[in-house]
Amino acid sequence: MTLKDGKSAIAFAVQSACDVAVYVEDANGKIVQHLAAGVLGTNTPAPLNTNALEQTLEWDGLDDDGKSAGATVPQGVRGAPGHQARAALEQLDLR
Repeated sequence: MTLKDGKSAIAFAVQSACDVAVYVEDANGKIVQHLAAGVLGTNTPAPLNTNALEQTLEWDGLDDDGKSAGATVPQGVRGAPGHQARAALEQLDLR
């Protein structure tokens, strides 16, 4: 993952409304920051967009405690659909 100005955009799309969780991991698979979680649809929680199956989130380079990820630059991002919609995640695009 390449950070630009200390930030990175994470884009993903699902086929239908479902429960998702998006978080950043370090090289060892440890979660560095939880970005968003919730059901996509009419009552989608922020920072996810309501009524949108395509989402883009921004990661600011900080961990869950608001501290810089420092030398532990994340190696990837996971999007985890809920149990009943596990196959709904189509793509996870790191920009």
